[in-house]
Amino acid sequence: MKFIFQQVLPSSYFSRSGKFRHKGGAFYFSRLSITTLTLAIILRIYDVCSRLLYIIFVSKFNAILFNNNLFFEEYSMLTAGDIKKLDDACLKLSEEEKVRHVGIINSLGHLIAGGQRKGIDSFLTDRQVEMLYMQMQLDFNMRKEMDDVLGSIDYIASRRKKLLVISVPIGKNLVLITAEPTADDRKIIKRAEELFDDIKISTI
Repeated sequence: MKFIFQQVLPSSYFSRSGKFRHKGGAFYFSRLSITTLTLAIILRIYDVCSRLLYIIFVSKFNAILFNNNLFFEEYSMLTAGDIKKLDDACLKLSEEEKVRHVGIINSLGHLIAGGQRKGIDSFLTDRQVEMLYMQMQLDFNMRKEMDDVLGSIDYIASRRKKLLVISVPIGKNLVLITAEPTADDRKIIKRAEELFDDIKISTI
């Protein structure tokens, strides 16, 4: 707690020994902003909690995949030819109007082919992109639990103010597409199905 106070209060509030100055036996808080102190404490708690939540999320995600026997399936090797087929399909789809990103996300939530369109900057940091990959794969796996009742998933799309996000399942993998929010999602999805449906490799 003393460390937090020292980060917020000017040095004039502390004696040479590092303790609070006081008048008449009471601590000298006459110019201390309780709001500022409270905010500093909240921000530090938030930072610690956000880091813990990230660690927990990644751990839970990998645990779910491991328990569903997806962990071992992922490590079947892709040939150079397989990667080229996927990269070529991603490149062709990325040439569609207003498309920003096309990538293949494996069952562990990792990018194995494709990526950001050349000349287009991402809205997200590298860490946020990795989080997005894992979130999309986790969301897909959770939704699949209702396949017996509602049927299989054709695609998942969400339109935000800055971005259109589409995921199209291919086996246990996903084609993850991002585009401008004004893009025609049905046109993009149809083109993705045309490009990826004919690709036959061992991990798809």
